[in-house]
Amino acid sequence: MNATSATCLMIVVSLCHSDEWPLECKEGKKQSPIALSQDIAQEQEFSALIFENYNYTYPVQSKNNGHSAEIRLHVQVQPSVKGGGLPHVYSLDHLHFHWGSEHTIDNYRFPLEMHLVHYAREYGNLTNALRYNGGVAVFSVLFDLSPDNDKIFEPLVDVIEKINGQVNVIQQMTFTIEDYLPRDTAGFYRYNGSLTTPDCTEGLIWTVFTNTLPISKSQVASFPTLKTQENERLEKNYRSLQPLNGRNVHIKVSPIRHSAVVTSHWTYDDQDKWPTLCKEGKKQSPISLARDEAKEEKFEPFIFDKYNKRYAVESKNNGHTVEFRISNASDNLPTVKGGGLSDAYKVDNLHFHWNSEHVIDDYRFPLELHIVHYAIKYKNIATALNYPGGVAVFAVLFDLSPDDDETFEPLVDVVDKLQQKGNVIQHPSLIIEDYLPRDTAGYFRYEGSLTTPGCTEGVIWTVFTNTLPVSKEQVF
Repeated sequence: MNATSATCLMIVVSLCHSDEWPLECKEGKKQSPIALSQDIAQEQEFSALIFENYNYTYPVQSKNNGHSAEIRLHVQVQPSVKGGGLPHVYSLDHLHFHWGSEHTIDNYRFPLEMHLVHYAREYGNLTNALRYNGGVAVFSVLFDLSPDNDKIFEPLVDVIEKINGQVNVIQQMTFTIEDYLPRDTAGFYRYNGSLTTPDCTEGLIWTVFTNTLPISKSQVASFPTLKTQENERLEKNYRSLQPLNGRNVHIKVSPIRHSAVVTSHWTYDDQDKWPTLCKEGKKQSPISLARDEAKEEKFEPFIFDKYNKRYAVESKNNGHTVEFRISNASDNLPTVKGGGLSDAYKVDNLHFHWNSEHVIDDYRFPLELHIVHYAIKYKNIATALNYPGGVAVFAVLFDLSPDDDETFEPLVDVVDKLQQKGNVIQHPSLIIEDYLPRDTAGYFRYEGSLTTPGCTEGVIWTVFTNTLPVSKEQVF
């Protein structure tokens, strides 16, 4: 984290090198950041954090301070926080960002980390509070990559683009701090550490949330455009990991089960290496379905909106499947409600599995399509995955036909062009309704999980009993 007194950052090599940082940075025994994992943390129950005035919209001043993008509220009474095992009531001083993240979790470095820097109210300001153990509390929010731009984050990206070329130029905007806290703040790591910039003052209380916020790759890319005082690109601004030196690290586990940190480096052949939830979760997918074992239930009909609309789509070989996303995603995406669903859901993506993941009456189909939706109220799938029922997947099963299916043939043509991982194709039209069974009134319904790492549970599955035709030659 930055303090207002910090004069250099290790990335600003023309000003100073990390070996020239003050003595405490090199010899302190309680330095930050550190590598976090549940293996080194002791589980502890803390009271709930109580945030006051974090839901207000404030006028703020944003600037490039030469080391980071910094945001300060332009108010006399600052938002405050207490509880969660903190020894004081803390007032917010400022927010700033690091790219990539300074802390890592399970050896994973996130693309972005935000620090909300607070000082104990009784000490009056940050400079004075830094003189006292526990006088400063930093909340760390980690961002993980999402395929779509996060709408809440977009105004901040616009501001960064306006301040990127000039140090200390102030840009005015409005800001609601609550929007930049994880939706679930019940889970976090807690340890005693230091500033992560000179003079590396120790005695800080760190709270690193385990729940993340989504951000797209293009939104992260706006941060390295910031310039240093030497007019060089600030490519990255994170300090190296520091030794633990016997410190205690505590973790409060959220009652909401979140997906584990997952990189793209997993395979179906090494499922024993998938995260713990994939192996030990009690509501995992896929499952074997049987008509004589399912409880018959009557649901109202599904109401599909815009599933009959023609969309331009982006198709990608992501190394695990072929994925289809509607291009230039907007609020105009197809939605569905009814059918016993608790919310209205918006389409996020379509992808395929061959052979089918689900089986019905011990029969495995040659192909299975997943139409992945998120509850509209959660804005995007990354956020929705944090809530039971936030994601709903429709599974469409394909059975063999002697003839090629004409409706399916355009997708086959696309797949033929996506043989290499990372290949992307834009193509002009896809009507999702064409890939739904003609009869959507019959289906299995159960609560399960994602079928790929991190196997997040709380997913609502709808597996249609009516199938679509595909020829042997068309199966991927």
